[in-house]
Amino acid sequence: MASADRRRIPLGVWVVYLNVVLYALCYQLQKPIEPFLVKRLGASNAAYGTLQSFFSAVQTVGAPVVGVLLGKYGTRAAFVVMFLASALSYGILANTDSMEMLYLSKVPSLLQHGFLVAQTAIADQTSDGATRLTALGYLTTAYTVGASIGPALGGYLGESGNYFIGAKLAVVGSLLSALIAGFAPEDRVKGATSPEASSSAAKATETKSGGGVTGGLTEMFDTAMLVLPLLGTKIIISIGNAMYQGSMPIVLRDNFKFSEYQMGLYMSSFMVSSGVFSALCVKPIAERFPGRQILVFSVGGMVAAFVGKTVAGMQIVAGADVGPAAMGWLAFTFAASLCGHLLAIVITSESTSLVPDDRRGTLMGLEHGGFSAARVVGPSLGIMLMEGGAFWHVDAAIVAIYGGVFAYWLMPRTAVAPAKGAKAKDE
Repeated sequence: MASADRRRIPLGVWVVYLNVVLYALCYQLQKPIEPFLVKRLGASNAAYGTLQSFFSAVQTVGAPVVGVLLGKYGTRAAFVVMFLASALSYGILANTDSMEMLYLSKVPSLLQHGFLVAQTAIADQTSDGATRLTALGYLTTAYTVGASIGPALGGYLGESGNYFIGAKLAVVGSLLSALIAGFAPEDRVKGATSPEASSSAAKATETKSGGGVTGGLTEMFDTAMLVLPLLGTKIIISIGNAMYQGSMPIVLRDNFKFSEYQMGLYMSSFMVSSGVFSALCVKPIAERFPGRQILVFSVGGMVAAFVGKTVAGMQIVAGADVGPAAMGWLAFTFAASLCGHLLAIVITSESTSLVPDDRRGTLMGLEHGGFSAARVVGPSLGIMLMEGGAFWHVDAAIVAIYGGVFAYWLMPRTAVAPAKGAKAKDE
């Protein structure tokens, strides 16, 4: 069965997986080092949060632009441009000696949307239903392979005191990916969108008027209306994700006293568990349960995990035995990550089945733009809550955010249900 699934995946998709491994490796080389670099440059924890917010603001502007470019020029051209922009970003980072330079290194990330382009490429080259959901699960696994190696390697290299070796390696890796992408095939699957999606899109298209900027904005609005509950869920969940991802490196560095290498190992082990889960569990879950049930399960699991993190954090701050409480806090963080990965995959699978082929790039741009917009406020908000009280305040706030989303999807309203479940079979 597994070999049959692999045969159904086109060659171009396997090339995408290879490039995503390199993309994740290069990007994640920097992650365990950045909080230490900010501290070395004499900046505060709040400055670290502001830097993350600036990066996300740039990404917010860039994601819809890349989405529209995908629709006009295809995934091959988008991949090449994205990898060249990544090389430029890492090149500036490799020569950073001030916070201003560190901010400047984030500017080319306007076009650095590798996962967005990869998701679009896979949606274009696979049919609806379990095959696409499985292929997207493999994509998450591919990203996880690179993201598992990158932090540990970056932390190991950075612990020597040279925080820029990883950035130099990332320049080389990004240029290699641009070369590979230039020769990648684009085997687009035609007519894969469900009849319901095509009918809805046709009605939405009737409202379009004009071209240029106005036409592009109208297309984005119409596309968003087709998947509004799913898109809204992803954006709201992303706010909570950004809060804890922005504050977590500070917690690990200051409260748990992690070194650069320990930070990298933790981030790598974090990604390994997610990758194993995606590789082994996504396909059976997709074949057994419809999309809405997977979504509700994922959000509910995230709520439970952050309740556990809140309780463990309170015990640590109260002076309880730090070892067991800390292990509990870290374990619940892993559980939240697994549920978050499953949620992201099912949202993408469901939403891409609700829009026509030529709108998928726009949809991916909206999804990633919304994700980046949430990360504009999330990191600074998380660090503000942490510094204004205790680090478990971040987890408690996230419980409230995710709890609201969970309650929404529990409501028995067919209007908010995805139009097509993940259990759908390919025709």
